[in-house]
Amino acid sequence: MQRRWWLLILAMVLAAPVAADADEAVKEPATGISFPVVDGDYALLGVGVRKKLVFNIYAAALYVKVPDALEPLRKGETPYGPIIYGAFPRKMVMHFVRDVPGAKAKETFRTNLDRVMTAAERGQCVEDRKRYLDSMGGDIEKGQRFVLDYRNGRIRAWLGKKMTYETSNRVLIRGIFRIWYGPDPLSDDLKQGLVSRLDSVIQGTN
Repeated sequence: MQRRWWLLILAMVLAAPVAADADEAVKEPATGISFPVVDGDYALLGVGVRKKLVFNIYAAALYVKVPDALEPLRKGETPYGPIIYGAFPRKMVMHFVRDVPGAKAKETFRTNLDRVMTAAERGQCVEDRKRYLDSMGGDIEKGQRFVLDYRNGRIRAWLGKKMTYETSNRVLIRGIFRIWYGPDPLSDDLKQGLVSRLDSVIQGTN
C-alpha cells in the first residue's frame, strides 16, 4: 500500500509542468539585449529589434500573462488579433540602445498612430491621444526601458520607474497595439519576432 502511494506521488511529480529557470533569458541578436523568459506570471512571447535605416533604435520584447493568454492565443487564426483586442494582461518592453530626443519620440509616435488609426477613431480619443503624445515629450536615454503595460482594461506607459501615462480608452489602446501588430506594422520582421516563441508558450515549455 505504501509503495503504491509513492508511485502515485512520483507520477504526479513527473506529470507536473516544469517551470523555466528564473535566470533563463533570450538575447535579441542584433543588439545583444537579453530579456528573461519568465517575468513573474508573464511569459516571453518573442523579441525583436526596431531599426531606422541601418541604426538599431531599441530591442523589444512582448510578454503575456499565463495562463490568461493561452486560450485566446490558441483560438486566434493568428496571434495578432488577440494581442490587439484581447482582454488578457500583456506588456511591450522597449530597451533603447541609443538616445532619442523627446521631440523626435513624440513625432514618431504621432506619425505611427495617424498611420494605423482612421480619422473616426482619432475623433473618439482626442484628449487621451493628446495626453499620450505629450507624455512622449521627454528625452529617452540609451539604456532606458519604455514599457506599455496593459491589464484590467487599462494601459500604462512607464519610462524607467516613472509612470508617464495611463488610459482605459479602448480605441486608443487598440491603436497603440496596432502600431506593431496590425496589418500595416512598424516592421514586418519586428512583428514576427515578437511572437516567435508562441508555440513554446502555448505548450508550456517556456
